[in-house]
Amino acid sequence: GSGECLLVKKIPPDYVPGVSPYLPSPWVLWEREKVASWYRHFMIRGREGCPGFFQYTPEIMLSYLRDPLVRQLTNNEVIGKLSTESSKLRIYQSHAPLVTRPKFTGFEKVQPQDAHYRGKLLERFSHCNQTVETDVKDLEVMLSPKIAHKPVPQESSPALS
Repeated sequence: GSGECLLVKKIPPDYVPGVSPYLPSPWVLWEREKVASWYRHFMIRGREGCPGFFQYTPEIMLSYLRDPLVRQLTNNEVIGKLSTESSKLRIYQSHAPLVTRPKFTGFEKVQPQDAHYRGKLLERFSHCNQTVETDVKDLEVMLSPKIAHKPVPQESSPALS
């Protein structure tokens, strides 16, 4: 499974790490067309699998956004972090005793072909490398369950006669 929620801090284009002053900035979820095409490949080909495991349900995504370590990042409480990428292992290890190992995506064998064909793809389909950004705060609201509050029936007192 891949497809974790990659959260990225929106920084000014002229930001220079270690030089520019720290400014609290909004965070966004990055959805890359390059990765989304893997999801569609499984759907179109009718292949069994879940390449977007960590975004498989709204509940999984919401639980990630509400994780205490993720919240520290997206609330700008950690200085120097520009994405969740380098914090991913620590976030997951806070819930399960995962062993540190090299990162594998499951797509290592096709990465050289992607590098070879990406340029040709861009020539024919300029949108194939697009990234869609969704504000993290907005995303949490969108994924949160909408609970209808019904008025609680009041017990009626028996009529006095």
